Amino acid sequence: MMLRLQKYNFTITYKKGKHMFLADTLSRSPRDSPDEHTDDGADFEVMSVQHISSSRLKELQTHTAQDPVLQRLWSIIKSGWPCSQSKLPAEIREYFPFRDELTVDEDILMKGQRTVIPESLRSEYITIIHRGHPGLDATKRRARGIVFWPSLTKDIEKEVLSCSVCNSMKPHPQKEPLHLHHIPDLPWSSVATDIFEWNGQYYLVLVDLYSGWFEIDLLRDLSSSTVITKLKRHFSVHGSPHKVFSDNGTQFTSQQFKEFVAAWDFTHTTSTPEYPQANGLAERAVRSAKHLMEKSKRDGSDVFQNLLNLRNVPRDQTLCSPAERLMSRQTRTSLPISKSILVPASKNNVAVKNQISKKRHCQKTYYDKSSRTLRPLLQGEVVRLATSKGHDRIGLVKQLCDEPRSYLVEVEGREYRRNRKHILPVAEPPPQKLDHSEMSLPFVQTPSAESKHKFFTPNEVKEQCTPQGTEKKPLNEHSTKVLSTAPYVTRAGRICKPNPKYLE
Repeated sequence: MMLRLQKYNFTITYKKGKHMFLADTLSRSPRDSPDEHTDDGADFEVMSVQHISSSRLKELQTHTAQDPVLQRLWSIIKSGWPCSQSKLPAEIREYFPFRDELTVDEDILMKGQRTVIPESLRSEYITIIHRGHPGLDATKRRARGIVFWPSLTKDIEKEVLSCSVCNSMKPHPQKEPLHLHHIPDLPWSSVATDIFEWNGQYYLVLVDLYSGWFEIDLLRDLSSSTVITKLKRHFSVHGSPHKVFSDNGTQFTSQQFKEFVAAWDFTHTTSTPEYPQANGLAERAVRSAKHLMEKSKRDGSDVFQNLLNLRNVPRDQTLCSPAERLMSRQTRTSLPISKSILVPASKNNVAVKNQISKKRHCQKTYYDKSSRTLRPLLQGEVVRLATSKGHDRIGLVKQLCDEPRSYLVEVEGREYRRNRKHILPVAEPPPQKLDHSEMSLPFVQTPSAESKHKFFTPNEVKEQCTPQGTEKKPLNEHSTKVLSTAPYVTRAGRICKPNPKYLE
């Protein structure tokens, strides 16, 4: 009871018994004789720190005695707290709201049943509490039951949020709202392409964003020249598009493909690596092509006749079929058809575009129900990249790319383009960069024509590799440069280190 009443300030005023209309029980029922079993001088143990191990107790006592803030707090607890917080030193004021719970026992400070930890031991105790890497809230709950200092919550958040192990095992962020591609005004104005494998062979698919018309081509190999030849054949039939979307396959990022883009005068846009959803229409066309080829194989029908039939299937009254949107007419099949249907008739592009937009926004409405917008990243911010093993690659944001929600991240001297979904901002310190200026860059020996195909034994290699600062022996009579035991950087940017077993 005395502990509970300490937070109140009482003002005692004498009042006669006849004026006390509500009599208390103790004054109206006094004891006739003192209780023999009552010991007014008995000592009662309010709290104890005996549960702390002797080594930890001694450590706490030593660091508490060396902490000037806790020593000053100790003296205030012994002498008594002032009535106002403003009368306290600045470093003690944060303890004022807990003044009624602070006590001294066994030369350490206690807040109720919680131990007040000196500043020199706080980082160590957070590390102990975070063993097993529980989550942020779990670590807070664990700490709040056993230890105390004013900035406990803030320090735990700083330590846990900067834990590399916890950050590397965090799940992927929630998906962002659906980003819709611009709907082209004309057929074959924007196309998307992709390569897929089916039944042990590779195929190229090319789809029109306006009509949904897609082409399928068998590839004899995966070289850029083969892909370019297939694209040229379709472009010569339907015309050169304004935009071409693809992934980051080597067929589409080679110098030869860049020359093809310049020669045929169209814009080439690649999707973010590891994020095929950015090239969603091509991925959807791949699925349609695989289903068509697999179904045709199972029933033994002609895949090209089936493809011709699919191109004439109308989607609705406004959009009609892919053939009508691309060619303004239906194409002739084996079915009997009126000649008037085969006559080209222009479609209302505005109505078609509005209908496509309506259907896409309907899909976006359902998709966005479980999405959340992620905050933009800042240049130079420390982040982690998602891999198959988690967010185990740390780097820095270098710049924002032209593609939506795409960033260029520098990791260990290399640059990676990733979608915002695969980037996790963390509160860790920035990764250390390799300072090439502090490394010696020795010359690399260029072998002569005679020694180009010669095999060197380990002893010969040992004789020809000399450390820096010692006598240097050339590899042959044409040599003017020597190898070194120090790491060196090649023209490609790789760091090479000589094998130490050959230099002993």
